[in-house]
Order: sequence, then structure tokens, then C-alpha cells
Amino acid sequence: MVARRSGTAQALQLAPRGTHNVLEAARCNGIGRVVPAGSNLMTGFYPTQHLTGPQEPVHPDGLYGVNKVAVEALGRLYADKCGPSAAFLRIGSFEQAPTEPRHLATWPSPRDTVGYVKAVLTATASIRASP
Repeated sequence: MVARRSGTAQALQLAPRGTHNVLEAARCNGIGRVVPAGSNLMTGFYPTQHLTGPQEPVHPDGLYGVNKVAVEALGRLYADKCGPSAAFLRIGSFEQAPTEPRHLATWPSPRDTVGYVKAVLTATASIRASP
């Protein structure tokens, strides 16, 4: 099965359309920044031992990851063309504590996640994503 989270047709339509609606509503209402949830599944097809960095090419492991790639590209398009800025937090394995070995590479603690969200929401408007 290719789709991990939902049916194929639904997986390829809902997330980009929903993100477009959010970004468009933010633009029309003068909202300066949105913070959608990203996913480590954008790079999920790399081997477990491979450490990815921000400049690493995407390597999705299924249609859910492909969706997240499309959604981040849409956010970048809006930020570059007309605002609002979009900061996608690639959340990873959000649990109270890691529950399997792979989580050790993708797990943000709840405390760290709150810190990430606060940092994104309070960053100055001049902070931009790298190309």
C-alpha cells in the first residue's frame, strides 16, 4: 500500500487544498505568520541511521510524505509572493517519550515542542526560511 494515512485520492487532495485555504484566509485577513504541522515523513525513506539536515533533499516514504512536500512548497510560494510567512514544524514522533528505536531520531519532547512553537510565533518578521 502506498498511502500510509488515508486513501490515495483523498491523500493527494485534502492537505494541499486545506493548506491553500488557510494561507489564503491568512493573506486576506492580514495574518503575518501561520504555523502548520510538517512531518518527518517528508524524509522518511532515508535509512534510519541517515541523519537529515535542513538542506537535505526531500525523500518521502509514501503519499502522506508527498502531501507534506506539496504543502510546504505551497507555504513557500505564499511567503515568497504575497505573505503570510509559513513555518512548518516537522514534528516527528510526538509522544510523551520514545516508544520504539526509530523515535530516538525523530522524537521532540513535549517541552521542546512548546519551545519550537513559541520561537516560531515570536520570531521577528525578518526571519525567513533558507532557500
